[in-house]
Order: sequence, then C-alpha cells, then structure tokens
Amino acid sequence: MVNKMLFIKWRTLTTLLAMSIMLSACQTTDTPESGDITASNETAQGTEAAQQTAVVAPLTAGQKMFNSDNRYLNTKQVVPVQAKAQFEIALAAVNAKDTQRAILLLNKMTTTFPTLSGTWLTLGDIAREGEDYGSATKYYLQAIAVNADNYFARNRLAGIYRQQGLFSQAKEQYSQAIASWPGFVSGHKNLAILLDLYLGDKRAALVQYKLAKELAQLHGKEPDRQLKGWIADVSRQVAQMIKREKQAKGQDNG
Repeated sequence: MVNKMLFIKWRTLTTLLAMSIMLSACQTTDTPESGDITASNETAQGTEAAQQTAVVAPLTAGQKMFNSDNRYLNTKQVVPVQAKAQFEIALAAVNAKDTQRAILLLNKMTTTFPTLSGTWLTLGDIAREGEDYGSATKYYLQAIAVNADNYFARNRLAGIYRQQGLFSQAKEQYSQAIASWPGFVSGHKNLAILLDLYLGDKRAALVQYKLAKELAQLHGKEPDRQLKGWIADVSRQVAQMIKREKQAKGQDNG
C-alpha cells in the first residue's frame, strides 16, 4: 500500500506566495449570441418541445462543490498598490533564498497593512519550511483571525496539528478550509488521510478520497496514481467491514 503519510510535501514558495496575496478574483460573464431572430415558428416549437422532454441529470456532490463560491478569493478587499509592490520585493527575496530579508520585509508589512491575511500566511510558510512550527502556528492563526476564509492557512495549520497528534483540531481546520472553498482538492485529500490513518473512520475517509478524485478531474487534472490506490485500498476495507457487519447481524438474528 502506498504510504499516505508521505503525501503532504512542501511545494515551491513561488506558487503559494503568489496565491497568498490574492484577496479577490475577477469574474467574467459571457454574453450568448442572440441567434437568428428570423427562425421559423416550427423550429422554435421544436426547440421548446425538446427542452420540455430533456432530462437534466442531477449534479453530483463533487459538481456542486466545484460550482460553489470560493469565499477567500471572493473577499471584497482592495489591496493597496504599495502593498503589492512591497510584497513583490519580499517574494523576490524569498526566491533568492534571502530568507532573513524576506522576513524583515513581511514583518514590516504586517505593521503597515495588518489586515492582509496573505502576509501572515507567507510568514507562516517560511516558518514551517524552517521547521519552526510554533511560529508557523502563530502566523497561521493570525492569518485566519484576519480572514476566516483563508483556507490555505487552515490547511497548513491542520497539517501541523496532525503532526502534533492534535487530530480533533486538525479535523476542524480541514473542515473549515473546505467550507470556505468546497472545491479545494487538497483539503478533501488531507481530510481523507486524517480520517483514514489517524481517526480510523474508513467510510468517511472513502467519501473524501472520492470527492478529491472527482474534483481533481473537474479542475482538469488527472488524479494521481497514489490517490487511485488509496481509493481502491479503502474501498476493499469498507467492503470487508460491511461483510463482517452483515455476518454479525445474521448471527444475531439466528
């Protein structure tokens, strides 16, 4: 069986830092073409009849989550131009491996722009990379205090709690991260691992593994072999549990 404990790996700070400063997302609305207004009544009637007889398949749980709002990126907050410029300088320092300068610049930003959750998140990422989990926890909690929908901070904080054996707190943070963005693939996957390996709730874990797989596909990504292996493994375990429960029930009835 694939070792699920090795799943959560530190990714490049470039991607995380770029996303951390985002506090809102732009949306576009496509305007459909008006069509041929000279279409015959016969064609219009045929289209109406087809619409009446068409059967629309209900959305799956994963599709509903995929279509749900991302509350963190939809936060209506204006990021000052000066803040963006300062953050880019701090990001350049991180990419140059000049960690001390990056920390100095980011700490200055927390004083000048204390309500920007992404700055606290980035400080937490740097601390976690340096295995300073106490400071990382403090920064992530501050990121959440500034913006409760910062699912990046909740996901990272949950990972620290899990590592420390605080499984109940980890589950709460993963659940809150998913509530802020139900389409968060990593949140579902990490929650599944927690339920599977640490809390022993195989049925709930299987639900989360399958959601992670479906959401990955909806995001246009092919689920990795590791995730597929976990689903197959836990599916067998759940099937065996159900079989034993039926056998026990049969013996009780007998």
